[in-house]
Amino acid sequence: MLVRLSATPDGKLQSLNAFVAFLSNTPEAGQNTPAFGHLIGLAKGLVADVPAKNRPALLEKLEGIGSLEINLKALEAKMAFDKTSLVVPAGKSVSILFENPDMMPHNVVIVKPGSTQQVGEAADAMARLKDGFERNFVPDTPDVLFHSPLVNAGQRFRLTFKAPAEPGQYPFLCTFPGHWRVMQGVLTVKEVKNP
Repeated sequence: MLVRLSATPDGKLQSLNAFVAFLSNTPEAGQNTPAFGHLIGLAKGLVADVPAKNRPALLEKLEGIGSLEINLKALEAKMAFDKTSLVVPAGKSVSILFENPDMMPHNVVIVKPGSTQQVGEAADAMARLKDGFERNFVPDTPDVLFHSPLVNAGQRFRLTFKAPAEPGQYPFLCTFPGHWRVMQGVLTVKEVKNP
């Protein structure tokens, strides 16, 4: 769909509303693609061209469409993530693009609230297993909700999942043996209020 905004403020608003409606009606499978994420970014950029009073409602609509894109990085030589706090709406499709510029492999493992130590210690114990590395040092436990594989130096991985429906504080950590003690953060899943 080609988006052409009118020269008048009301015309721009009408065109952008039509574009947002088009994006809203895209099937969910189509919404979880990088191309769709690009279209959402384009629409957010166009919001600045409509009257200021209409911007908050348009941005709110756009936030509710498609996957929520989050960039997360391992900090080089620091054994830490660049963000220790992530916030997502309950039940929202989320795509974390994890980049590892560090020399060591790292992963991103999202776990149930209160299970950081149990999962971390289980990951440490995997260092004694012949296939621990092949299993990405991710323990086979229901406490692990979502995880990436180990991401080597200079590589990236896109972790896509649907956020838990239950609001709360979900820890995320790197489970390479020993890393979890310092390399962690919290994914806050917030309640979605119905209008």
